[in-house]
Amino acid sequence: MDIDTLRGQIPALRQVIYMNWGWSGAKPQPVLDAIARQMAFEAQESPTAPHVRTQQDDVQAQGTVAFAGLLGASPEEVALTQCTTEGINLALNGLRLQRGERIVTCNLEHPSILVPCYHLRHTASVDVEVVQLDTADGPAAVLSKFEAALRQPTRLVALSHVAYCTGLRLPLREICDAAHRAGALVLVDGVQAFGQMPVDVHALGCDFYAVGGQKWLLGPDGVGALYIRRELVERVLPTTVGPHAALEYDARGRFVPDTSRVRKFEVSTTNIPLWAGMVAAARLVQDIGVGAIHERIDYLARRLRSSLARVPGLTFTSPADPADGCGLVAFAVEGVPPKEITEGIWQRVRAVGRSVTYPPATRLAVHAFNTEDEIDWTAQAVYEAAASARKTAKG
Repeated sequence: MDIDTLRGQIPALRQVIYMNWGWSGAKPQPVLDAIARQMAFEAQESPTAPHVRTQQDDVQAQGTVAFAGLLGASPEEVALTQCTTEGINLALNGLRLQRGERIVTCNLEHPSILVPCYHLRHTASVDVEVVQLDTADGPAAVLSKFEAALRQPTRLVALSHVAYCTGLRLPLREICDAAHRAGALVLVDGVQAFGQMPVDVHALGCDFYAVGGQKWLLGPDGVGALYIRRELVERVLPTTVGPHAALEYDARGRFVPDTSRVRKFEVSTTNIPLWAGMVAAARLVQDIGVGAIHERIDYLARRLRSSLARVPGLTFTSPADPADGCGLVAFAVEGVPPKEITEGIWQRVRAVGRSVTYPPATRLAVHAFNTEDEIDWTAQAVYEAAASARKTAKG
């Protein structure tokens, strides 16, 4: 992996130390160029000329194939969406859960899972149990808590592959096995794993896996996908309906629904230039190799933890064992609000991180394109920001 060459393709890295890939990835030039080329092509040739429409269909098909390849799925199991949250909602609402049916989730979830679950509780009287995980919980403890929750009849388990707030990699295969033994389906928010580490939805055993292309994959905002296990496609109903939901229809009332193809979940107009950018991002990541990306992220995350460990009063909210974590490294400094640390590293070295509210922490997300120097400079900035905040607090 030629880091200098790769970094040269990402304009933002000339300006900042970017450690917020888990929110939105800094876009490489090939992605920006693909978007611009598609926009110029449509502007020059018109957006609806026959050959343009054919080309646009091809771009979407390439998007489906790209997502399927990165997920270890078949294209017939992948519906294109605008974001991870849309995919989560397609699955949650498409199952048509009834009063008294039960969803199990956990306290480390992103609002994109928690809020839709709570909304179903509010509108459909669905029961929602929130498993309480501790930041010190390892895979065995996490699995045990989910297994305990599954002792009651459960229709769906909704959880993340990687917790956005701590970087914990949940023991997903084991949770899926436990859920299926209990008769429950499993919906996964996979966006924090997708592009950061190899993903094989069939090997994981999940039923739904929602992703977006804008984070570790380095694609544009506004593109995503939902994997639906082939056997479930017919059972899940589309919640927003467009022409793709019909096999046949006419203006006299004839309507034959399409129940068996995953494309029934795709509505209609979409932004083709963004999909062109997504295809370019997928090719870039595939050319580098997700396995190689994962190895370098793991190396850099361990270096970051080691560098941060010397900051007085700092504790990690990320997993105690780095093997259970990933490129998301979250920490808190005793007596210093996370926001002050996040702002302090920006002011000192123009390092971009973020704060999370639960558990309260500063979260740094490293990618393969970061350097060892950036890791060390940012850790030093954390040290200085914490010291400055303590000095100010003492007056």
